[in-house]
Amino acid sequence: MKKGAQKNEILRPGEAAWRPPNGAAEGMNEVGVWKKREPAERQKILNGHTLEVDSSGAIEFEGHMTLGEVDEGYARSHGWGEIHWSSYGGLLIALKLQFGKFLQCGWESQPPTISSNWIGLNQYDRKLWRGVKSEILADFQLAEIENLAGYWYPIYAFGYNWLLSNENSADRLSQRIEQIISHYSSLGRECEKVMVVTHSMGGLVARACAKKIPEKIRGIIHVCMPALGAPVCYRRIACGTETFSPSNGKLENATADAFAEIAGRTSAETNAVMAHAPGALELLPTHLYPKPWLFIRQNDEENKSGLVERIPIENPYKFYRDVTTWYRLFQPELIDPANEHKEHAVKKMQQSVDQAAKFHEKILDIYYHPNSFAIYGSDSQHLSFGRYTWIEYGSQRVTPDILFLGKQISSTFNGHRSVEIKDGRNLLFTPSIQDEDGDGTVPATSGAGVLGGVKKTFMLSGFDHQNVFSNSSVMMLTFQLIARAILES
Repeated sequence: MKKGAQKNEILRPGEAAWRPPNGAAEGMNEVGVWKKREPAERQKILNGHTLEVDSSGAIEFEGHMTLGEVDEGYARSHGWGEIHWSSYGGLLIALKLQFGKFLQCGWESQPPTISSNWIGLNQYDRKLWRGVKSEILADFQLAEIENLAGYWYPIYAFGYNWLLSNENSADRLSQRIEQIISHYSSLGRECEKVMVVTHSMGGLVARACAKKIPEKIRGIIHVCMPALGAPVCYRRIACGTETFSPSNGKLENATADAFAEIAGRTSAETNAVMAHAPGALELLPTHLYPKPWLFIRQNDEENKSGLVERIPIENPYKFYRDVTTWYRLFQPELIDPANEHKEHAVKKMQQSVDQAAKFHEKILDIYYHPNSFAIYGSDSQHLSFGRYTWIEYGSQRVTPDILFLGKQISSTFNGHRSVEIKDGRNLLFTPSIQDEDGDGTVPATSGAGVLGGVKKTFMLSGFDHQNVFSNSSVMMLTFQLIARAILES
């Protein structure tokens, strides 16, 4: 992002506020920068109302085969600089190559035949998609390829301000789509609809956009979308960003540790930003996420798993607004370190929660574009938080009513909370670890939670959330679904 219309208290005009690093060298540099930033500075920098999407991000064609008419000028004009290149650059290039050639000329008087890239898609092993060659996953016949070849496929990218509500981002996306359609119509081309491919939170943006302009969208392919939200969002706000997963290797945990320095290792760092970022809060478990998802577990002195109690949350948004219970999402003393809202800080935080509730319940609810598909991860090698548990060690058993009414005394750097119960004892609660198959961020429960709103879901494995498009099975399935969505809509 870069500086927008309102004044940012820290950044100069045009200075990058949040630019995910591409590669290890950039990553280490960003770690060094964010490690020095205190919560108050983070709050001022990541003020969504003072920022706009940065279109000058990295675009790297090195190492890729020729893209014909595609050069940096084309890429910039099509929004490719708005996205994180390491995550999505390969997808943009692959889409351009796959949908840039459908047929190859036959020898002499022979008719054209299917091009090698589409033959390769037909030959791709459907078992890797957990399917068979029928219906949506059937081979493309020559007539179908000729039909697809009758269209032109300019490839656009769209970045959005993740700090603002996805409602705002959906408005911007709908404007962008209408501009694209208007542009090609003005050139005398027949252009009425677009295909949309989403990743993660972008799926929420696209769904809200499609609800506004369904007639201008041919179809949507959702990849790794947190359809029902994700408990990891609660974990990161309440305790700081996790630095470890039991399913990670040493390198992956080192990467997670570095990411935590950027995103906010402590609750003081995450509270300062997320309390005023409805877009981020829209990643919390929604009213549709299966209950219960928040628990307390008391282990005995030998660290053996003991009594597990569900924390009663009937209305998640009422819970997110709460500032009294010890297991609350936000700490009132941490949400405004820059003292920008003073005595109104809690009210401002609650307004952000209210916007998230509006987006979940009124704007999205169970809506999906009627020509949608979803791909999600379910992998024991990429565990996610399917639920979140506060774990207490070594005390005598305490009844749930006493546990729930405890008073938080303090919290620690690594997310632990000291809680005083009514008999005067202090109990120390520690954060749980990832517990459900997923993609390392979105649990399978949420990835699969499209509630029958899409034509078909595909459960795959072998990838982590952020690097999903580096997985060949996901990439090839995305091509397959785009083509089917175009042909069958």
